[in-house]
Amino acid sequence: MIQTRTRQETLKPENLKQENLKVIARLLQERLHLELPQRLPVRIQCALHHGQLLVLAEHRPGVRAQVGETFEALTQAIAALIPDLAEDLKLYLRVAGHERPYAFEALRSTSGKPAAETTPDEDTSLHSPGEDPLADRSDESEDEESAIALAVSAFPPNPFDELALDPQDAEQIAVRPQQKRARKPAPPWLVPLSASIVTALVAGGSAFYALSRPCAIGRCELIDRAEQLSQGSAAELQAVEYKHQLLDIHEKLDKATTMLERIPSWSGASDRAATLIRSNRVQLDGITEVVAALDRGLATAESAKNPPHSVEIWQDVAAGWDEAIAQLEAVSPDSPVYPFAREKLQEYRQNRTAIDRRIDNERQAQAQLQSAQSAGQVIKARQGVAQTTGSWERIIASWDEAIAQLERIPDGTTAVRQARQLIAAYQTEATRARDRLYEEQLAQNAYDRAVLEVDRAEGFQQQNQWTLAVEAWTNASTYLEQIPLGTYPYAKAAKLGKTVKPALAEAREILDRAIARQDADAALKKTCSGSVEVCAYSVSDRVLRVQLQPDYLSEVRKTATTADRTGNPKVRADLTEHVQTLQNALETISDNTQIPLELYDPYGALLGRHTPR
Repeated sequence: MIQTRTRQETLKPENLKQENLKVIARLLQERLHLELPQRLPVRIQCALHHGQLLVLAEHRPGVRAQVGETFEALTQAIAALIPDLAEDLKLYLRVAGHERPYAFEALRSTSGKPAAETTPDEDTSLHSPGEDPLADRSDESEDEESAIALAVSAFPPNPFDELALDPQDAEQIAVRPQQKRARKPAPPWLVPLSASIVTALVAGGSAFYALSRPCAIGRCELIDRAEQLSQGSAAELQAVEYKHQLLDIHEKLDKATTMLERIPSWSGASDRAATLIRSNRVQLDGITEVVAALDRGLATAESAKNPPHSVEIWQDVAAGWDEAIAQLEAVSPDSPVYPFAREKLQEYRQNRTAIDRRIDNERQAQAQLQSAQSAGQVIKARQGVAQTTGSWERIIASWDEAIAQLERIPDGTTAVRQARQLIAAYQTEATRARDRLYEEQLAQNAYDRAVLEVDRAEGFQQQNQWTLAVEAWTNASTYLEQIPLGTYPYAKAAKLGKTVKPALAEAREILDRAIARQDADAALKKTCSGSVEVCAYSVSDRVLRVQLQPDYLSEVRKTATTADRTGNPKVRADLTEHVQTLQNALETISDNTQIPLELYDPYGALLGRHTPR
């Protein structure tokens, strides 16, 4: 079985499926790039043949591939990625664009040792594109030939790689004979854990057993837990805020007391338990008194709901608060619940004082209602003659003041119902006034924004930022259109609009030309780029000037000469089609941007012009 060197990223053998081969190839390629020299980038392909994994490593022509080093790195990468591979695997090295691999190695999965190796001889390490070192070996075995044929079938050459090949590049390939390699067994990954686990379980069980007998021998865990509950409850009482918290604390103290009462008198912890029981009962008594006061206060508050009430009912409510206050005053200062009781005592005394004010509120509410009615009559008179923004702001403030006066009439008085009716009417009047003020403010705000956008547009134009200029002119026009007829800024807005509209049209025209230049620049950059730079260019509103590059023209002529010399009509046809495609692309750019095109040779001579259609 193939041993792994790392545990960074592995795959299960069952993941060797056709749809996963690309992922496996990518992972192998990434790992291989980390271990091989940077001058030898490789491309990895994987295939399956009757469950057997085939791995092909391709490199560009013109580089020296260390066969032994490459196969060693590839084998280790596969071992790390698929540590449990059960089938044999075959490794191949091939020049990109070639059909047959020039080196091959078969590995047996059970031992990791080479089953068969095929490497080029030292004197055949340089080959032309049409040569195959394996094909020239007279002593190649039938198994090796079968493996090579399998690779040819599983990894057909990429036609794009063939087009990228230079016939002279393949002559630079040099490989060294593959050296026999001894597989280093990987160190074991797994550490036996059974003994450690058993030891931990036994220790845990012993500790649990000891805790289940707290007061028989040694330390009395039960009294420690009870003391923690008591101390925790006392601390919680210092920060208690609600009745349900008191009930929870009462339950904890009661539980702690029950635990303490289980400790027998013959135990060495019995005296300590008795002391804790007495302390807990003091706390429980204090909680009971406070809870009773809270219940009385709650009942009293419930009876005071849904006012107005008569004076007699309010007197009954006052008596209820008096009773709850007396219960809170009975809580001992030594009790941990005393701070909470004092806080509630202050709250209840405030409630008691509030009840005393209820009778006075009934008398005062009527006077407040009459005052608000008189104020409303005055405001309506002023509203009939208001015109300026300041006048409407003062009217709104007066309505708000009258409404606030009505809202100060306290709930629980007989004047509240009529006050609410007046509040609704006054709010309607205030809303109308706000709508008028809002309309005027909106108009002024739109005009101010329009002026600001005009300034921004002019600034952007000076900076030749026409996209932002068009946006600013458009915003200015939009703001002017939002100003309602009849408002104060309307006349000024109409005058400004006569300047904004023609400026917007002019800016849009300039922007369109700028966009056309940008589009032309992007399209020409894409067309002129390649492994060999095709052309250089310049863009203006008047013309697209394109000049063919010397290297590109030399490559075209070289290809044409080679095609003519070898009598290869297909190469000649492909070249003609390529040139025509370049011409069509340049003319299309000119048509799309509506900018005339001029094409020059590398020496500046004009080759042709194109007028946009």
